[in-house]
Amino acid sequence: MRWREATVAELLGRPAAGPGRRPRRAREVRTVPELLLGAARTLALLAAVSVLVVVGSLGVVTAVPALAAGSRLLGRARDGRRVRVVADFVRCVRQAWGAGWLPSLLGVAALGLVGLNLVFLGRREAGLAAPLYVLNVSAALIVLWLLAACVRELADRPSLGTPELARRSWARAVTFGRWHVAVAAAVGAAVALTILVPLAGLFFAAGGALALGRLADPRTPSDERFS
Repeated sequence: MRWREATVAELLGRPAAGPGRRPRRAREVRTVPELLLGAARTLALLAAVSVLVVVGSLGVVTAVPALAAGSRLLGRARDGRRVRVVADFVRCVRQAWGAGWLPSLLGVAALGLVGLNLVFLGRREAGLAAPLYVLNVSAALIVLWLLAACVRELADRPSLGTPELARRSWARAVTFGRWHVAVAAAVGAAVALTILVPLAGLFFAAGGALALGRLADPRTPSDERFS
């Protein structure tokens, strides 16, 4: 470093750039119209992802692949990459289909069984049915917890086989961290939004829940980044 550069840096009160120090980037200042445009784009993406996930989940066995595709699209957008919503969603669903159809089928079947049990218990006396209510609701929460872990692992690694997906999903589900708090909050908010304002739930519940989970754990494996 030349002595004039060092002298100027000392006068400005900043450490001079050297071989081991990277110069700091100037902080980008965004105007109000740019912020509003960015917020509008984010809301539009969340709405599009939510609708695609809902439509894609109607096939029952496509529920987990559709959710994984939605999470992957949001991760791509968060990385600043170009997103072609419909085309990329369909491609991601196809990639995740191989390992995602079985957990979809098992998860939907388990939740359906719990729902039937709750309907049956609703016709019984409250005192006798209370313990069974707790048991069934707990089972539903466990199933949802495992499905959420499965969705995230499949979103990050769509080429996983079923055994490897099961192992990674179980490891994620039983290891508590920020992602788990975010998922619990996101699911609660999504359910509340759907009950209070059904139309808003249709357009933002699924996308918002996936985005919150992605925000809490934004890591994407380097060997399977978006193409």
